[in-house]
Amino acid sequence: HLTNYAVNHGSEKHLRISVDAENYRAKREESLSRLAEKMAEKAIKYKRSMALEPMNSYERHVIHTALQNYEGVTTASTIGGRSMYFDKVREALAKQFELDPESITLDTNLIDDLGADSLDVVELIMSLEDEFGVTISDEDAAQLYTVGRIVDYLENLR
Repeated sequence: HLTNYAVNHGSEKHLRISVDAENYRAKREESLSRLAEKMAEKAIKYKRSMALEPMNSYERHVIHTALQNYEGVTTASTIGGRSMYFDKVREALAKQFELDPESITLDTNLIDDLGADSLDVVELIMSLEDEFGVTISDEDAAQLYTVGRIVDYLENLR
């Protein structure tokens, strides 16, 4: 992170620098994949959810990827018991509507509570598509009128 900042500070072009000492990254990915499979087996065996220690976004991605085709297992990232999607959606709404993020809940209605018009909703959908690297159809977008519906939709895409 610091190397990227130092290299790119004040530059119009953005270079991505990755430092991988003694193949650490590949070893960590392998270790996380083994952990994911072990936890998936436990979840199936005991028929209950399993939680892992807090991880950075890259490590969470490795876990989700390792289990994406694992039969009978779904994955979700949470932060303090809340979906990471909720925090990102709330952040986007707070920025777009110049609100205190704490005032936005899962029950917040985009139109009734925030006064969003159709252009506001389109802008929000576009920012969420960019943030999460997904495409949200117009049909689906029409159903996303509360924060809770948006969060549920994003969680079910993964």
